[in-house]
Amino acid sequence: MENNLHILIIRLSSLGDVVIQSSFVRWLKIIHPQAKISFLTAQEFAPLVENLPEVSHIWKLKRMKGMSDLKQLVSLSRKISTDEVDLVFDLHSNTRSKILSFFSSIPFIKVDKRSLKRKLLVILKQNTLRDLSSQHFRTIEDFSFLTSLEVDEIDLKRNQETLTSDAVTKINSKKFKTEKIIVVSPVASFEAKRWPIEYYQDLINLILND
Repeated sequence: MENNLHILIIRLSSLGDVVIQSSFVRWLKIIHPQAKISFLTAQEFAPLVENLPEVSHIWKLKRMKGMSDLKQLVSLSRKISTDEVDLVFDLHSNTRSKILSFFSSIPFIKVDKRSLKRKLLVILKQNTLRDLSSQHFRTIEDFSFLTSLEVDEIDLKRNQETLTSDAVTKINSKKFKTEKIIVVSPVASFEAKRWPIEYYQDLINLILND
């Protein structure tokens, strides 16, 4: 079955979360090198996945509301059930992905979002997530029961360094200036995730003076 295995990954949003799942995509390709991997995400985040060499096909979800959104999700569910998908990894586990799971006949494996612990941190300021691995490796650890192959951080970093090297080559070919370039994205959808602007100023100063 390995040669014909078709895996669909669902992570609809947001920007940072879609980027982080690139580690999971690489891990899947390591344990199933011959598998076809598709990725379902919101239409506006599709460009983040387009350059991942492990992803064969990108499915795009349009932002809709009400019955239009429900009809789109039911249609996608049918596509999942009829497009020879063997397994779905739901890395979002929100209302939309649960609807997809409900109307699909394909097995879904859902990520543990640790919702209770996150609520404890936000509401009661009790940090029970402190000792967990970084988000890059947390999902991989949660799904490690699926394989006897141990993939440690070195394996993933080696793969990542190869991609980074290609990206650096492309950047150098544009003949950018040699000065230090700092890119900061001080945004977040939820207020609890937003950093005060003065913290960003301090961080930038620390980087500049390093």
